Amino acid sequence: MKFASKHDAQMFLTEIGRIDLIREVDQDFKPTDDMLEIFVKIRRTLVPGLRNFRKSQVSKEQWRKNRYKLLKGIKRFHRSTKGKRMHRAIGRFLATRDFSLGSFKRKANEYLEIHDVCEILKALTSVKTHNYIEFEYYHTVDEEVLYQIFTEELLPAIDRMEKALISTKGTITKEDLDFLTRIVEPNALFHELSEVFGASYDDIKKYFDHILESMNEDAVGTYLDCLNKTKKAFTKEEE
Repeated sequence: MKFASKHDAQMFLTEIGRIDLIREVDQDFKPTDDMLEIFVKIRRTLVPGLRNFRKSQVSKEQWRKNRYKLLKGIKRFHRSTKGKRMHRAIGRFLATRDFSLGSFKRKANEYLEIHDVCEILKALTSVKTHNYIEFEYYHTVDEEVLYQIFTEELLPAIDRMEKALISTKGTITKEDLDFLTRIVEPNALFHELSEVFGASYDDIKKYFDHILESMNEDAVGTYLDCLNKTKKAFTKEEE
């Protein structure tokens, strides 16, 4: 187990009842096998029940409409992922493709087209890898539950997008494109939009954020709609 901060290491010790060691630890602290065994035993009992309880609190219809209000693990994913190349590749894909119809379908006719989507395919693979790496770090019980629920949504969505990009018949849906727009690091997305449309980073960010403020951030499709409106606005300016 790894710790992102001294505070996390102290929380771990508190959870397993070893507050006698709190003053001695930092983020490089290495738990013993006995400590990890106690930790796993505690979590094995708590996490599954809490995760099932959280998911049972909302109906399927509520989950479909408001999942992002509940998927707080997205914020944890933003904080933890260090793959700049991954985020830039996703940002470039989102900035350079036309999603105005609310979906995306790869062109069927040229080798160059599959070659062209290789970067985003590699980036999607990296998303899964970074997601798994995050599980090596300590989380509070609540954070772990939320991150597991996030992962349950993330992995199938990534698989669907990969299959759609590989196949000339597959289509990436609006919901999955919206999810992709949410998990990319915002700075990377705004940087790529800035390069594509020849506008300043600050202007892109300001416009996107302004549109987002006027919409329901938790509704499915909101981020994709903000992206499309931003691209349309700066395309007009470019013309």
